[in-house]
Formats: sequence, C-alpha cells, structure tokens
Amino acid sequence: MKAKFVVILVMMLGVCPFLQAQDKKVDERVKLARQIYPERLEQIKTIRQYEADDIPAINYLTAVRKQNWAGSGMSTDKMEFYYHEIDDEYDLPLGYTLAMVRRTYNVGGRNFFEEFVYDDDGNPLFWFCRYDSFEGPKAELRGYFDADGTLLRTLDKNVTGEEDVTYNFAAATRNFPRFKRAFDALYEVDY
Repeated sequence: MKAKFVVILVMMLGVCPFLQAQDKKVDERVKLARQIYPERLEQIKTIRQYEADDIPAINYLTAVRKQNWAGSGMSTDKMEFYYHEIDDEYDLPLGYTLAMVRRTYNVGGRNFFEEFVYDDDGNPLFWFCRYDSFEGPKAELRGYFDADGTLLRTLDKNVTGEEDVTYNFAAATRNFPRFKRAFDALYEVDY
C-alpha cells in the first residue's frame, strides 16, 4: 500500500511544475490582454474623432453583409477591421497587422456585439461578446487565447442556466483565423 502511495506522490510531484507553467502562461496572456485591450479601444476612439472632425479615416476597414435568413428574417452583419501599419524608415507602409475586429450582427430578435483582439504580432488574444438574453440583462462572454489560437480561459456573466455557451466560444475560436485570412486577403492586394 505504501508503494502505491509513493508512486502516486511521485507522479503528482512530476506533474505540478507542468501545471504551474501552464497557469503562468495563462496569467501572462490574460495580463497582456488587459494591457492591449484598452490600447485598441483608444485607437478606435482616435479614429472616431478623426471622422467627427472630417479628417479621412485611418487604419480601419468596414465590411457589411446583409442576408435574409429563412426562419429569422433580415440579418445585418457589420465587421470593422482595425489595424496597424508596418512602416519603413521613410514612413512608407510595408504591410499591415490586424489589431482588432468589431462585429455587430443580429439573429432573429437577438443583437450581438463581438470584439476580437489580436496581439501585436496579429495572433489571437482576447474575445468579448455581449448579446441580448431572452431573460434578464445582456449576457457577456470573455475568452482569453494563446498565440496559436488555443482557448485558455473563459468567463461568462448573466448567462442563464439553460444556455450552453460552448458553441459561442467554439465559434470565436474558429472566427479568429477567418477574420485574419479575410483581412490579409484584402490588404495583400498589389497596387
């Protein structure tokens, strides 16, 4: 009996450093998201101020898709892609890095608002979603991602007990690379 206990103890001690390293990695990505997210919001605020002052908008693209879905009616899906320019020494753009995608859309009687935040290298970092709940206040979901797109941590607020949000997090995980590919396709066009 003591031999089994010793074997189990040794195995657990071997796993502990791995678990601590994993927690540290998650904490680092969450900390990075909490640093970068306000910067992205400030970027959007600055762009909106340029527009209010009738200065040409910089560093964002809007795409709108309208479709009449059977059973749920007209849907409007608006996506705003915010990005950073990669400049050379003469301030000429060499390329672009996707910083954030804001998406608003409706399905039936529910309105959704999502933000997909990318790190400075254009990798998935943070996802935020707010949508109409059938009961009570708006539901909110948050997901923190590793640079490879792996979902590391999830948080939810005002989600009713009957609602399964697994689909929402899975959709966000799939949409990060889709938005990146769409952005890259649009901004890799030669002039």
